[in-house]
Amino acid sequence: MALEYVVYYRGNLAAGFDYIYAKQTDQHAFYLRVPAEMKTFAEITDATFDFSRTNADEIIADDKRRPFASMWQDVSFQWPNIERRLMEILPTWQPEYRGVVTDKTDEWGVRVKFTEQPDELRFVGYNDFPTDFEVFEKWIRSYEGGRLR
Repeated sequence: MALEYVVYYRGNLAAGFDYIYAKQTDQHAFYLRVPAEMKTFAEITDATFDFSRTNADEIIADDKRRPFASMWQDVSFQWPNIERRLMEILPTWQPEYRGVVTDKTDEWGVRVKFTEQPDELRFVGYNDFPTDFEVFEKWIRSYEGGRLR
């Protein structure tokens, strides 16, 4: 299966949500982490949601993408590894995890789209996690800053 995109978020309504977006286009692939402090999110399915060196002028001119102009990473080279790692982790996950709320809600979600599937896959949780969630989170955050994984 060919991976089109993955979106990961974690947080809550009070503090906001951290988002990670990774998407492959015909020409390249990019990774973008948006911290909760920005109090914003993006729609990865929007065709204009694209970051590359070749469209840098378009990014600066676009009000929706300008705030992220210096935050994205090119992961074209790493894309096959991103796809492979997701295929190792996600098949064991259930669509939904619900835990008891004792203090504050810790909400998370993963949206993944493969070209061969008509709909995206969604995994969500509220104060409960898959057993390998920490491994997943450490791995997906490892691309921040352009580190090769």
